[in-house]
Amino acid sequence: MKQSNNIDKIFGPLASFGVSFFICTLLVPLSELIIYVRELINGVNTIFDVVEVAIMCGIWLFCFLFGAFIGLTTTCTQIEDTKSIKYFTKLFGIIPIEEKLIHLTSDMKLGLKKSTKKWRAYGRSTSSVSISSPDLRIILYDSKNREILTVKKLKKEKFAEDELEKLSKLLELKAFFVKRQTLT
Repeated sequence: MKQSNNIDKIFGPLASFGVSFFICTLLVPLSELIIYVRELINGVNTIFDVVEVAIMCGIWLFCFLFGAFIGLTTTCTQIEDTKSIKYFTKLFGIIPIEEKLIHLTSDMKLGLKKSTKKWRAYGRSTSSVSISSPDLRIILYDSKNREILTVKKLKKEKFAEDELEKLSKLLELKAFFVKRQTLT
């Protein structure tokens, strides 16, 4: 049984803008682009010549790829059947890169940690906007209680404790609870 878990969006709160940009690029200009290409092929009222259509296609493709990259790139973990955990980044939500395979040993532990990830943006004036995202993370620790990686991210404590128990039984590791930490 393989179990995959999305951990974080690489670009934080900017990812929601990327997804919106990706969807708008798909919906709005694609229909107009199809009309322009059809007019060019039929030769009826060709307002745009081949170069202009090629430039529009290039701009559309750039916007499409930019939105997909910003909005869909995530970090993930995958629990393998062979008692190992794979940590990787998914480009565009599908292409796995930067794989790191960790083989589990009996002296490793799983811990549940409350954390808050914070982002800060500064405007043109002296004001700033802070965005925080509290969650619970199931972390893999080595024998000296040092963090190795985040296995899973959850929102509710009730579900997190149940999931910690399930994972500890599945991976045959000890489980414990860690104090709150703020990530910046």
